[in-house]
Amino acid sequence: MRRMRWTRWLIAVLVAAMLPVPWLQGGLRHGASRELALTVEGATVASPGLRYLTVLGYYPLVQAVADQLVHDASGPPTDLLSLDPPDWLRPVVNEPVAAALGLRAAGREVTVWLRMVGVDDAGQHVVVDRFNGRPIRTGQDLVAARRLGPDGGWWFSTTDGRRFDGAPSDELTRVQLRWHTSVTAHTTGGVPFGHVAALREPIRELPVGASHTLMVALTAYSHTVQRPLLPGRVLAGTGELDPLTGAVGRIGGLRLKAEAAYEDGVDVLLYPASQTASLEGLRTPGMRRVPVTSLTDAIETLATL
Repeated sequence: MRRMRWTRWLIAVLVAAMLPVPWLQGGLRHGASRELALTVEGATVASPGLRYLTVLGYYPLVQAVADQLVHDASGPPTDLLSLDPPDWLRPVVNEPVAAALGLRAAGREVTVWLRMVGVDDAGQHVVVDRFNGRPIRTGQDLVAARRLGPDGGWWFSTTDGRRFDGAPSDELTRVQLRWHTSVTAHTTGGVPFGHVAALREPIRELPVGASHTLMVALTAYSHTVQRPLLPGRVLAGTGELDPLTGAVGRIGGLRLKAEAAYEDGVDVLLYPASQTASLEGLRTPGMRRVPVTSLTDAIETLATL
């Protein structure tokens, strides 16, 4: 009886001691600053002074083991990397497009085109062929098509020959702009536990979102013009590039990312100008924080620092 009681106490103490361990507990979020390892069109881009920023969480180890052992291969996937998020959330899509935007900023003739897709009332995926009578192939096409309404009424047609009255966002669900480019680019890296079960899928040291695309574009730009962005200094940045406008959009976890950049010894931090208020009260002595509104703004601002 006494041995059983001591065994219970020992188990309780061990469980309590291990709860703070992130990869057992799960859910703990923290910022991370990492060197950006980028390959563009088969060439590895050296970027020792450039950092991308992300927020990492941890997938509970117990859940990861159970997920691995009991997962039914014939059933739906249970980890995020096997799901089907919108294309703009996929690094395999947004990294080449971001690199293409950086190449274009450097003067390269690079084509970036788009497809507007959605789901109709029958649950079928459809591709928008014309919007307000204008073919949709590029961002400029979409901007021009928007200017044709709404005075004359919105309408669009799909590649299967159907016509809809109204805007795609009104008549379709899950409407997405899927960007494409002939440029090949990808980043590399890995982390053992983060947001998804590492036991089944290789995990990349990147967010599943698009907040690293500003730095991907700047890295490709610097590589093309063969000029470092901040010679002798460490530059970090975060921001989601909009291929349609070139604007730097809002991202999540900015404060955690700024703290990670400071702890990593970053000299200059680029971040979306629209989120300046979220950094109020954060002390980062010695690290210059620079808000930017677009890729062009970032390039021009860096040239003055």
